[in-house]
Amino acid sequence: MVPLNVVDELLGGTVRVAWRKLRGYVEYERDRAGSQTNWEWFQWLAEQLDRHSKAPDQPQSWRLRCLPLLATIVLELRC
Repeated sequence: MVPLNVVDELLGGTVRVAWRKLRGYVEYERDRAGSQTNWEWFQWLAEQLDRHSKAPDQPQSWRLRCLPLLATIVLELRC
């Protein structure tokens, strides 16, 4: 398992912003499908990160510097 603080540092802002944008759609789909379990783990993660986070929803400067390196690593793993 990955500690929540690591998830928050790497993906926290993205998850929180995505949940804010998707929440209305997810609620609509839950009502339409008659199932309250659709997207439940994504919602749970976003809520946990909201409770845990002290960081803003903006990427940290080190993340911006590391993105090209991370992209290279991902591309190499695909090959």
